[in-house]
Amino acid sequence: MASNNHCRFSVGQGDPRQFWVAGFTQRRVLLEGWSYTPLANRYEMANSSVPTRCRARTHRCCRPNDAPFTAPPVATVGRLRARYGVRWLVVDIRRPHDPTGIARVAELRLATGQVSIYRLR
Repeated sequence: MASNNHCRFSVGQGDPRQFWVAGFTQRRVLLEGWSYTPLANRYEMANSSVPTRCRARTHRCCRPNDAPFTAPPVATVGRLRARYGVRWLVVDIRRPHDPTGIARVAELRLATGQVSIYRLR
């Protein structure tokens, strides 16, 4: 799965202590809530950084994860599926996303409240 919501809203710079997609779905998510991972902890210790300020933009999966939500051409989504095994997109409609573009590459399976779930074609 990939989600356009990998940081909490409460912190202006992005707070990576967010796990609701993985928690509710009980599935692996490409990029979400990395603050408590061993890799993030090692990075934070080596660079004297604060866990809540570790930004997603430095993670190698950030650009591939975010692309289907803001610029979803078929090739981009195909690479995401082939390289990372992503089959579903979980869209937080409060976050930047392109519903028309997503609809061209994925089928809407559920829309409820502030979340839409798409299955990649």
